[in-house]
Amino acid sequence: MRKNLPVTSLERFVEKSRPVVTTTDLKGRITYANPAFIEVSGFSRDELIGQPHNVVRHPDMPSEAFADLWQTIKRGQPWRALVKNRCKDGGFYWVEAYVTPLHENGRHVGYMSVRNAPDRAEVACAQALYADVSAGRAAFPATPRPRWWHAPTPWGAGAAVLSLGTALGAWLLPHWGWMLGQAAAVCAAAAVWRYRVSAPLRRVDGTLAAMGEGMLSVAVEGRHQFDLGGLPMRIESTRIHLRSTLCDVLQVAQAVDGNADRVNGEIAAIRQVIDEQRDRLTRIAAAVEQMSVAIREASQHTGTALSLSESALSEVDTAEAKIGDSVRGTHSVAEAVGRTNEQIGSLHDLVSTISGVTQAISEIANQTRLLSLNAAIEAARAGENGRGFGVVAEEVRTLSDRTAGSTGDIGHALQAITRFATETSTSMQEAVASVQYSGEQIRESAGFFERVRRSSSLVVERARDISGMLQQQSAASQEVADSMEGISGEVERTSASVASLAQATEALKGTVGDMRQLLVRYEASLHH
Repeated sequence: MRKNLPVTSLERFVEKSRPVVTTTDLKGRITYANPAFIEVSGFSRDELIGQPHNVVRHPDMPSEAFADLWQTIKRGQPWRALVKNRCKDGGFYWVEAYVTPLHENGRHVGYMSVRNAPDRAEVACAQALYADVSAGRAAFPATPRPRWWHAPTPWGAGAAVLSLGTALGAWLLPHWGWMLGQAAAVCAAAAVWRYRVSAPLRRVDGTLAAMGEGMLSVAVEGRHQFDLGGLPMRIESTRIHLRSTLCDVLQVAQAVDGNADRVNGEIAAIRQVIDEQRDRLTRIAAAVEQMSVAIREASQHTGTALSLSESALSEVDTAEAKIGDSVRGTHSVAEAVGRTNEQIGSLHDLVSTISGVTQAISEIANQTRLLSLNAAIEAARAGENGRGFGVVAEEVRTLSDRTAGSTGDIGHALQAITRFATETSTSMQEAVASVQYSGEQIRESAGFFERVRRSSSLVVERARDISGMLQQQSAASQEVADSMEGISGEVERTSASVASLAQATEALKGTVGDMRQLLVRYEASLHH
């Protein structure tokens, strides 16, 4: 026998209003398990379906109990006993099991087990009995078989009565006569009828009347289950199956009602969320529209800035070219001034040379004047003989005076030239310094304009990048606006769907309420 381990002492209890129901195929593999069984066993539905039913067998259950179970249900009888089952976590629970064959379209297809909460006194008795059976101290009480004398119909009972009456008449005739025998036969027939037909019919009638009044807890007495061809047994099976089905239906109705309430709550929350989302979407759409307008304006301003930046870059390039020309011009001026300064230096040297020559001529003229004076004196001494020489001497003196005056003028002119050359040289040096300073300033300006040009180029590149990004942002904002419009439409459709779902849920609650009204007459008996 399969032994499911480990086991613990943790007991669970089956609710009286929630029978545990399972169905199996002919080999005992589970084909259906109701929520009560899944809950108390601890297994999931996927872990149960297709598995042998002994997956919940507890090691404390004797194998003789299950042998009696299979022998009974295979011959078409229901089997009833207390069973201790094992939970997935090793715990256990007790049930009063009622197992019957399951038929569909007149064909035997499997078995159905309905288990209810047992009486605790019966659990104590069963626990002691099963311990004795497992230890070999007692035998498991087998389910009784139907006997031949259990007449299937009242006609069988009548035949038995006639046979008994005939036998009694034959025995009593020699003694008290035929009349007494017939009276005895009638009494015997009445007793048989009462025991085999009338009493079971009253029991069945009581159960059916109780079922008609919605009381499904009234059972057919077990000792009459084989009377009337097994009719009480079938009615008892029907009662148990009907009670378990109504319990499941009631549980499902309660679950559906509770789920409908939760769905209504969720729908209310969803509606609130949808309303909030609608408001947010409206605000987002307005913000997106404002952002689109701002992006378009920024794109226009960026385009203008890009044009201005490109114009500025062109102006900077032009200015840089002119500065280059100026730099080259200052270099040329500096070179020309340098050459002029050199020429002035040469002129100064030449003037110095001429000044020396004029100084020598002045000295010669002075000496000549002295000589002419001496010659004039000597000519005067010579008288008439020296008069011609005196004239010559006078001419020489006059020439020397003129030479001295010319050399003086030349000296003054040379001094003026020297002074002018010196001043010019100084001015030229100052001009060279000024040109050099201007060149440095121009070069610094050229560097500044180079930096301006690079910055302008970067500004143009950034402006182009910004313009491109703004165009992309404009397209993206338009896509966002389109998406927001689509989302808004989806929100409206979702809102309509939620409203339809709310109506359907209310209709479902109404249907469940109607169903519970139909079942309310049975509900009280389902808790017993």
